[in-house]
Amino acid sequence: MYLLYQKTPVSSTILAIKSEIISLFIAKLLICYSLCGIIKYISNNIGGINMCEAINENKRAELISTLVENLPVFRAKLGATQDTFAQRVGLTKTTLNHIENYKKELTWGNFITIILLLMQNEETKPLVEVMGLYPEDLKNFLMFQD
Repeated sequence: MYLLYQKTPVSSTILAIKSEIISLFIAKLLICYSLCGIIKYISNNIGGINMCEAINENKRAELISTLVENLPVFRAKLGATQDTFAQRVGLTKTTLNHIENYKKELTWGNFITIILLLMQNEETKPLVEVMGLYPEDLKNFLMFQD
């Protein structure tokens, strides 16, 4: 059975609006993924200074460990599934799952990306601060005050 679609001025306008909405949605997605890449680059190397040198290896390992232990708590506070959270921080669901189950290590760049996301949310920001996951030396470094 074939349905015939008769083009009218109203239906053409509706199609144009739907097309514009889809275009805006795609543009937003591209911007989001671009920002994730930029944040990862910045978090690893800012102004020629390697981020790994700004905070010593032991401190980084401690911060990463605390975050990984509490990732499910943070996701619950946000009401986010692994899939949704992974997409927001530029990871795959599988990678996030492996990180949460200690099968894969969280990189420093991904740590920074996740912390910046959590600090932007009123539900998770106080918890990040109480856990000491955004220490003063990290704040200063990201604000070019090292």
